[in-house]
Amino acid sequence: HKVVPLLVQRMGGRKITKVRVLRTCAVGESNIDRVIGDLMTMNNPTVGLAAHTGQTDVRITAKAESEEEADVLIAGVEEELRRRLGVAIYGVGKETVPEVVGCLINEMDLKLGVIDTLTKGQLARDLNEAGFAQLVTTDLNLAGPREAREHLDSDSNKGDPPGLAASLARLVTPEDGLGIAMLGPFEDNTTFIALSISGDVQLLKGSRRYQDTDSARRWIATQGLDWIRRVLLGRLESPADWN
Repeated sequence: HKVVPLLVQRMGGRKITKVRVLRTCAVGESNIDRVIGDLMTMNNPTVGLAAHTGQTDVRITAKAESEEEADVLIAGVEEELRRRLGVAIYGVGKETVPEVVGCLINEMDLKLGVIDTLTKGQLARDLNEAGFAQLVTTDLNLAGPREAREHLDSDSNKGDPPGLAASLARLVTPEDGLGIAMLGPFEDNTTFIALSISGDVQLLKGSRRYQDTDSARRWIATQGLDWIRRVLLGRLESPADWN
């Protein structure tokens, strides 16, 4: 009788506060801010960011007289956020990247082969901890590109780093499945991620920013999972990827 009316008054007369979290991955917080920065100046609903390693959460908070009214306020902002961020949004609430990617691979009745010299097995471990160990048919966690080359025949192990990554992705691709090679660092500190479906290389991406740290390995594992998701969805680019 005393405290609730006071709280309602202090909140501007609104009785309900509701939050919805959209989860993005493998794009930097600054890129998210660049794309949706103007929406973060609104009073109700409010939009804010929370960054984690390899991920950025977009939080929508609405205050209203009823839950239904709050839902309407959130829905309008969420629609605009999804339009702007596109495939960068991988889930909502407490969904994790390994859960979403594992479900997608499972729903498409695929298997996954992994060769990894960058994350110390983090990508495969993430899927295992999310309950999808049965999806991974090959998990080659190697020390570096030199060890990875030894798994190829003499004709195909002499290629440049991008070609080597592509060959290794094809090598670990199960029949009617997909294979991912996360390869590096090479002498110039470059790394490459290649993704193959049924032996056909669908994606080959390079980077020059490798660091041998826990956070870097976590980022690369998340990025690898996200590329799997994007390739399977057929949506490779988000406006938040652009520099």
